[in-house]
This record gives sequence, C-alpha cells and structure tokens, in this order.
Amino acid sequence: MMNILITGTHSYIGSSLTEYLSRWPDNYHTSAISLRNDAWQSESFSAFDAVFHAAGLAHGSAKTIAHGEIS
Repeated sequence: MMNILITGTHSYIGSSLTEYLSRWPDNYHTSAISLRNDAWQSESFSAFDAVFHAAGLAHGSAKTIAHGEIS
C-alpha cells in the first residue's frame, strides 16, 4: 500500500485526488495536512511514500499575497 500525503487540506485538487484514490483502498492511503500555519513543521513525513503538493494561495490581490495578508 502506498501512503500519500496531500498538502492543502481544503484545496479542490487535493480533495479530488483523495476522492479518486479512495476507489482503491487496498492500494492507497491518503492523509492531508494544512500549510496555513507553522504546525506542519513539527510533523514527521517519514511514513509517507509520496507527497502531493496542492496547497496554494488564491483569491487575493498581488499586494496581499506578497505581504502574506491572505487569511
């Protein structure tokens, strides 16, 4: 079984991938993590075979994204 970590807990792409891979529960196990705060830095990623990075900033102006003002 492949153990996959998906970043972007609420992302459309991450959610869709999780749903898609759930069709093969004997082949894939998915976990999701949010990167919105620094809590992810204390996690160990050694248990995962792959990381699918789907987190990102959206729906903000260039100024707010550049200054990290997106909530």
